[in-house]
Amino acid sequence: MDQENDEKILSYAVRLTSRGEYTCMQVLKKLLAKGASDGSAEAICSQLKESGMIDDARYCEQFASTHPDLGFARVRMELLKRGVDRTVIEERLAFDPEVELARAVALAMEWSSFADGRKIAGRLSRRGFSSSAIRDAVRRACDDRL
Repeated sequence: MDQENDEKILSYAVRLTSRGEYTCMQVLKKLLAKGASDGSAEAICSQLKESGMIDDARYCEQFASTHPDLGFARVRMELLKRGVDRTVIEERLAFDPEVELARAVALAMEWSSFADGRKIAGRLSRRGFSSSAIRDAVRRACDDRL
C-alpha cells in the first residue's frame, strides 16, 4: 500500500512541476500535505531535482524577472521564504543600483498622478527598494524633496 501511495504522490509531483516552476521546499510542503511521509517526499524531491524538473536556481531567475515591481531586498526576502538557499540567490541575482533606480522611478512616475511623495516613498519601501533609490525616484517623479 505504501508503494502505491508513493506512486500516486510521485505522479502528482510530476504533474505539478510540469505545469510551473516550484522550489524544492514548495514541492516538499505540497507532497507532505498530500500525505507523503517525510522520507518519500524528500526522495521524490531528489528525483525531480536530478531530472531537472525542480531547479531552485532557475526558479530564482524566473521569479526575479517576473517581478519588476519589487526591489532587490524584497525579491531576496520572497525567495528565502520560498526556500531558495541564500548562496543560490547570491550566485544568480546581482544587485544593480542602476536597474533598481530605473524600476523605482518608473513606479514613482506611474503613481505620481494620484499620490504625494510621502505615499510613493512608503509604497516603494514596502516593495523592498533601497532608501537611495526611493529618494531619487520620488525626487524625479514628484520634484519633491523628502
